[in-house]
Amino acid sequence: MKIKTDPKDHNNPPTTNKLELFQRGFVQTLPYQTGVIPFGILYATLATSFGFPGWLIIFFSIVVFGGSSQLVFMDLVQRLSSPFYAVIGSNIVNARHMIYSAAVSSEFKKFSLRWKLLLAYLMTDQIYAFYQREQDSLDQIPQDGKPWFFFGSGICTWIFWILACCGGIIFGQIVPNSWNLGFSIPLMFMPLVFMMTKTRTDYLVVVTAAVLSVILHPLPYGLGVLFAILGASIAGHFIFAPRWPS
Repeated sequence: MKIKTDPKDHNNPPTTNKLELFQRGFVQTLPYQTGVIPFGILYATLATSFGFPGWLIIFFSIVVFGGSSQLVFMDLVQRLSSPFYAVIGSNIVNARHMIYSAAVSSEFKKFSLRWKLLLAYLMTDQIYAFYQREQDSLDQIPQDGKPWFFFGSGICTWIFWILACCGGIIFGQIVPNSWNLGFSIPLMFMPLVFMMTKTRTDYLVVVTAAVLSVILHPLPYGLGVLFAILGASIAGHFIFAPRWPS
């Protein structure tokens, strides 16, 4: 559903009703939930199989509200038995939100501090993709109504994420440990890598990171992955990109 922007249609101008803008943001984000629901179910199912109680899984989902980082945190805690390194690993995964924030800063800087804090909490891959896709429609919305539009979008993902986690807790209680669902974590991230890899430099960075991960695997506490990411990033910026610019 698009906000009507046809200048010839004077009988249906862009709405200024905040509740309607909230509803439009909510409805237009519904298609993105096809990726949120299975992700939430997988996260809660794995967390249950790792021995985490249901209340903690939901509490963690409400406080953190970061699907991929929550998966990484649970996986690293289970494998490394170190909450410290699990926090480091999950925050590295969430570093992409700095890019998201920079991309939407020109729009969000006009909002009040209250709205900035709330929408920062609700910032996800879905709301960022939604922002990139609906910029033409957003230009037609009055400035004081835009926060409500984004709020509807963000709360849509939040609701479906919590519901999916509840479903995962129930599902996790009937799934046998022999299924080894932990192996599905890297499989779910692989499509993201392929989607983001477009240029020769991108492919070289991915290959470099993979090779370094194997070489540095013996390092304790999963530090090999961290150093592999750092090494591939440095190689991409100083070696690959200057030689094969996009």
